[in-house]
Amino acid sequence: GLDTPLILERQFQKNIGRILELKLKEGKSAEGKLLQSNEQAIIIMASVKEKGKKAKEVETTINKNDIVEIKVGVSFK
Repeated sequence: GLDTPLILERQFQKNIGRILELKLKEGKSAEGKLLQSNEQAIIIMASVKEKGKKAKEVETTINKNDIVEIKVGVSFK
């Protein structure tokens, strides 16, 4: 289901192009569109908003060892 965390590499491959919600070990969270995945890391396109400026799309590589939980985000577009 949608609320089930992603675990296996085939699940990541299936969800390329979708929005993911990440919980990281430092207690932080992140959200972005999954661009690429391999055994060690994922690459997401995240929106970064600086104060007083428009949000920019930034590619971010996140090591899978730094991630506590990954879920597919729900989009109502």
